Amino acid sequence: MKGTLDLKVTRVLQASDLALVVGVWSFMGTGPAGGPVKLTGHNADVLRRQADGSWRFVIDNPWGTG
Repeated sequence: MKGTLDLKVTRVLQASDLALVVGVWSFMGTGPAGGPVKLTGHNADVLRRQADGSWRFVIDNPWGTG
């Protein structure tokens, strides 16, 4: 779809080495027929801090729903 993804983090809740990251995202690209495509949503993701200090996704929920 050769588009652009925009993510705005609206809240981070951290407990020790786990974090809940909540945000709003939008994607603008080109559909298979050549027309514009726009998708939007709210995400709720869980990340875990690694031994080297970086963060990795444990749960990736781009729709922010159960």
